[in-house]
Amino acid sequence: ALEDLKKAEEDLKEALEELKRQAEEELLLQLENELKKAIERQEAILKETKRLDKIAQDRGALDRNQQRECREVSELQTRLASFMDELKKKLEGENVEIYRYAIESVVDDMKESADSLEGLKTGNRTQEVQQDSLRKLQMLVEAFNLKRKQSQQQGGGGQGQGGGKQPLVPDIVQLNLMKKIQENLFNKTQEFERRYNKDREDMTESEKAALRRLSEEQGRLGTILKRFIEKFEKQKQEREKEEKE
Repeated sequence: ALEDLKKAEEDLKEALEELKRQAEEELLLQLENELKKAIERQEAILKETKRLDKIAQDRGALDRNQQRECREVSELQTRLASFMDELKKKLEGENVEIYRYAIESVVDDMKESADSLEGLKTGNRTQEVQQDSLRKLQMLVEAFNLKRKQSQQQGGGGQGQGGGKQPLVPDIVQLNLMKKIQENLFNKTQEFERRYNKDREDMTESEKAALRRLSEEQGRLGTILKRFIEKFEKQKQEREKEEKE
């Protein structure tokens, strides 16, 4: 009878682990599908922004109807930013700090784009911000694909992360995402360096604000990387301690 109880306990434990794994897979699939929808919506907003900007360039300004259309696109952009903010909330309680950071950055991009469109600004800066949000969204989807490949290679186990709650997206996948974000930030900073004088006197206020935001994002990313390094060091010490025992 005791053996039967132990067997039943093991079966229950395995069933709970399987349910947990299935729930995580369902959440990942839901997030991936919603990100793909966001990409489609952002691509449509970028396309419409380019159309309106061409009209403004060809005719010198937007007429009343086109201004209304521009503000309607701004509203669509605001709604998409809210959609992404809700998506980020679904990750609360999950150990995916880099993923949340990337989504927050996308939301900031979309809010800047919405403000610009509300002010009837359809030019290079607005389009650059929209394109940047698209790049980050695509990075997020690619991270899910990498996570899926890793799970398949491990037979769906996803072990090897140390103790505690396992991340929805493994640390190695998040670090790969961080590397891509860091490269993107570096490239944008280099572009500012090439485009403007060192004293920044030739920059507009919005361009100076964009450069400040780049610096702030670099700082936030550096803080997250520091926490990851501390986490890995702690895991290494725990493994070494277990090996000695």
